[in-house]
Amino acid sequence: MRVFELDDEHLQILLDSVERSLHDSNRQASAFNLLKAIFSRKLECTELNDVVSKVMKLSIQSESSNKRLQSRQTILQFMLDYSLGTKKLEKYLEFYIVQLNYEYEDGRESALEMLATIFQSFPLVKLFFYFWKKNIKN
Repeated sequence: MRVFELDDEHLQILLDSVERSLHDSNRQASAFNLLKAIFSRKLECTELNDVVSKVMKLSIQSESSNKRLQSRQTILQFMLDYSLGTKKLEKYLEFYIVQLNYEYEDGRESALEMLATIFQSFPLVKLFFYFWKKNIKN
């Protein structure tokens, strides 16, 4: 088996291609699989967070229920594969909590499904700390 190393420039090009493919119904399944492969190898570059943000938005705003599902699954894999510090986890939780007020029901349901999946997938201690900290501020 051959192993390839990706430098930042190649990863940026790959992520750019993935981003374009996410909007093409004929190529989006491959794009999600490629993103998951990138996440499982914990590859990093500056554009990665931009792509993650766009996939998060797709998980709420896409008209396609399948694309919303694939987006949620991809984001969950990202959240589990990368060691998220408390601040990053807060950022993702806050995004989905805010989306509970999204103007379209499909988006609100998608946010609720994502939050339920996060609660099932993450250690309760991490989540408890987030909500405890929120209550202290309020």
